[in-house]
Amino acid sequence: MTFLAYPNVVTFFAIDSCLDQGGRWDYKDGNCDESHESKKAVNRKPSSGALTEKLDIINYSCAVLIRPNSRKIEKLKNENTEDDYNTIVDDNEYYMATSAEYLDSVKVKRIERDSEGSISFKTAKGVIFKIDMNSLYWGILLFYGKAKPVKADMTYINQDYESYIKK
Repeated sequence: MTFLAYPNVVTFFAIDSCLDQGGRWDYKDGNCDESHESKKAVNRKPSSGALTEKLDIINYSCAVLIRPNSRKIEKLKNENTEDDYNTIVDDNEYYMATSAEYLDSVKVKRIERDSEGSISFKTAKGVIFKIDMNSLYWGILLFYGKAKPVKADMTYINQDYESYIKK
């Protein structure tokens, strides 16, 4: 069964239900932030320690954690069998949670965003990089302020973070 790798099947279904309703799962508190769909959530600091921001340009060192919006979740459901869908969500949410724990351990500021629209980063030298997030579902963008942001591999977040910071 595909759920054996997931530590708590009940939590998995709670996360799935939360995402289905357009909310965002708060891993620290273990509950659904149903106010997430409100695009007015600027500079709101959830209890997870991550910022949910709708910014034009990010000009500071951070990691952007990207998750699918409700439209993309529905698309995933329609394009996959139930087992495949559950595996996709399970795997991605597991790696997002472990990545967030690692980023917290190295004191990286986290920002959470839906996988829609674009996000821009401005380096200390004034160079702006615009990233289109419409093709993403789950992902992590690392930005150190000195170089182009990179999409990190969630399964190897510590190696990607270390190699990017050393550039």
